[in-house]
Amino acid sequence: MLHRALELHREQLAESEDRRAERLGVLRYRRQVALRNRGKVLVIAAGRYAVLTLREFARLAGFNVL
Repeated sequence: MLHRALELHREQLAESEDRRAERLGVLRYRRQVALRNRGKVLVIAAGRYAVLTLREFARLAGFNVL
């Protein structure tokens, strides 16, 4: 009887870890996307758009970039 109770407890722990891992996976993905897109800007002009790095945007805007 104790063996079955321990087995049920372990199954419940595994299920809760699976749900937590799924949530952490989504958060990890969002954090990776945010890091990948950091330093980029979306420029929209005349019905067209471009995703540029801040450095490219500054150069096109006429600023001196190191």
